[in-house]
Amino acid sequence: MPPLLSVIVPAYGVGEYLPACLDSVLAQTLTDLEVIVVDDGSPDESGEIADDFAAVDPRVRVLHTSNQGLGPARNEGTRAATGRYITFADSDDLIPPRAYELMVSSLERTGSDIAAGNTWRYIEGKGNVQSWTHAEAFAETRFQTHIREFPTLIRDRMVWNKVYRRSFWDEHGFEFPAIRYEDYPVTLAAHLKASSVDIFAEKVYHWRQRLAEDSITQRSLELDNLTDRVASAEMTLEVADAEGGEIAERIHGYFTDIDVITLATALAEGALQDRQAIGQLAVRLARRLSPSKDWTTPLARSIHAALVRGDLDGAAVLAEQRRGGAVGDVLRTFLEPNRVRHLPGLAANLVFGGLKAPQIKARTLRSRVTAVTRLDGMTMIQVESKLRRLLLDRATITAELQCEQRTIPLAANVAALDGQRATTEVQVPDALVEQLADTPYQLMMQIAVGPVTWVGEVTIGRGEIPDPVELPSGNWVVVSQWRRGSSSSWIRLVRGQSVARAELSDDELVLHVAPEHPFAAVLRPEPSSPLIRPVVDGEARFPLDEVLEDPADDPVTSRAYRDLVAITAAAAERAAADSSSTAALVGAATGVRMDGADAQVGALETDVVPSGVDDEPPAGVPEQADVAGAERALQRAGVTPLLLTEYSQEQVQYGDHLVRVRRSTSCSAELQHEIVY
Repeated sequence: MPPLLSVIVPAYGVGEYLPACLDSVLAQTLTDLEVIVVDDGSPDESGEIADDFAAVDPRVRVLHTSNQGLGPARNEGTRAATGRYITFADSDDLIPPRAYELMVSSLERTGSDIAAGNTWRYIEGKGNVQSWTHAEAFAETRFQTHIREFPTLIRDRMVWNKVYRRSFWDEHGFEFPAIRYEDYPVTLAAHLKASSVDIFAEKVYHWRQRLAEDSITQRSLELDNLTDRVASAEMTLEVADAEGGEIAERIHGYFTDIDVITLATALAEGALQDRQAIGQLAVRLARRLSPSKDWTTPLARSIHAALVRGDLDGAAVLAEQRRGGAVGDVLRTFLEPNRVRHLPGLAANLVFGGLKAPQIKARTLRSRVTAVTRLDGMTMIQVESKLRRLLLDRATITAELQCEQRTIPLAANVAALDGQRATTEVQVPDALVEQLADTPYQLMMQIAVGPVTWVGEVTIGRGEIPDPVELPSGNWVVVSQWRRGSSSSWIRLVRGQSVARAELSDDELVLHVAPEHPFAAVLRPEPSSPLIRPVVDGEARFPLDEVLEDPADDPVTSRAYRDLVAITAAAAERAAADSSSTAALVGAATGVRMDGADAQVGALETDVVPSGVDDEPPAGVPEQADVAGAERALQRAGVTPLLLTEYSQEQVQYGDHLVRVRRSTSCSAELQHEIVY
């Protein structure tokens, strides 16, 4: 019997990454699938690795071909596929475990031709950040929509975050061209020809950014790469212009904002011997485009106009300024004898000043605090640092406290890369804050790219970190928080039936809840059903074997975070028939942001803004969530979020997992587990 889904994985020179990719595909909660690995004449051991997988899992098939390129390899795999649905995965990327079940079950339910989802950008050495390409289009879930109804989908240019109905694919005869950037001409045509499309805010793909210099992304300024990029853009423009209207206008603007600027950047930073050919490509694409001011930035239009009139130097200078270069540094790149165009100003010092790398002085890093949160013994400081995006992609970001003669490293995790800004979450344990209570200290951020570093102070001291608040009634939980433009506390009223106690006992998770609750549940992401157990004598017991069968949503960290709730008998019955999760509702209802003081709570000392930080609110801050509406929805759903009163932050090892219970940042009861390698 043919499988439900065919996953097509071309492989060329990816022996280092292919095993992890195939592991993530074979670990899908949707098991009715076949995996077709196309060994595209790989010069390394990729073909042998694929054969090894096929030898132990009958769902894997391997096609060994001569090298043709990514597009033809995908076409080979598509012709061999037998599934009712098809999808594509690049062999150095990773797939979250529920991705294919989520999208296939949606297509089965709605009858749409395409299902597509949000994407993480997995940056080696940093972890996961939201893919900016996909952020806007996949901000919310929509069923049976269409690119004409929701034109923002013109940004959805990749093929691998989607599942296609096979009959739809064959009906329109889609094939990938034999060039790089082969996705967009196909994905745009598919969006336009689809009867409807389901899109998901959930992340369904981890798009790896390799540190190796031979990846397509890292080689984006090389001539052969740019040649294919322009060819792909011209193919896509043919599809867009045939459609016309707003779709065409948006795509002309998109290529102006993205591809034209990339070409202009290559004029400044690409190989000197290729500059004439790059200039011809840049002018060719620019003259093909008619950008509207509605869908482009003024600077992008200025770069476009410079290229249209053949002013290559002007376009390059504007592109460098757009990427964050100081005007003086940018101009100097065009005054040097050999037109050194690497890190502005740095290469000139090395080549013409005779400096050695150890003599390079640290440059000033501009950073600012955007949020401070205290919860359960930890202060989390969110710091935004500004640097050119080309550098951020390759950078290592660290944080430390400097006090007197000591330097104390801090845990720092890059949470997002957005244009020229990196948002880093820095963790400061309360024990360290108490230890340094009478000692002046300074938070420092450092970004390193090879031998070059940028270092900057972040003005945030003991006085600016919100203190935890204990309320006399015992019915409230408060998480103090400061954000740019406002100071606030997340406050949750905890009723008696919401209080719970959790413990890990032998091979069980034991949840002690109010006896009026008939059931308790461990919530899991869609489309997985909650894990439900009856409450007997005030206890719900969850076998850890069953709890840990639930795969982590993130195959990079192998960590899973699950809300623990109480539910009614009716909710338990519905959950057995419908796999939809209420986790989002729980998150919305368990944290209510209240500015300043509250009459029921008493005066809270929250009106603090760290010195040196702009107190203007950032653009695009979302409105306060309708928490009351979320709580009413939870009541209708029969779900009661729980608050842990007694629990241990200590991790317990069970088999190959580390497990612990804790309060989440929204003050709900949460279980965390991760695989130990």
